[in-house]
Amino acid sequence: GQPIADIKTIFGKADFSEAKISNDDTLQILFYRTHHKTSDGQTSKEECTPLLFKQGKLIAWGEASYQQYLASHIDG
Repeated sequence: GQPIADIKTIFGKADFSEAKISNDDTLQILFYRTHHKTSDGQTSKEECTPLLFKQGKLIAWGEASYQQYLASHIDG
């Protein structure tokens, strides 16, 4: 339930982010690098932990939360 602004203050700028509207709810996912896979100078989503926000509040984190985000219906 932590606000997205608080998370950004704690962790800084996300490495990746995505957002969409689903069933009139704003969903946003921020990816923060949490582990290292290859020494190629690039950060990939596979090296990040996703944090899922609904209406600007943290509701879940981890790979399952990203799958939940991807599966949500997009309004349009």
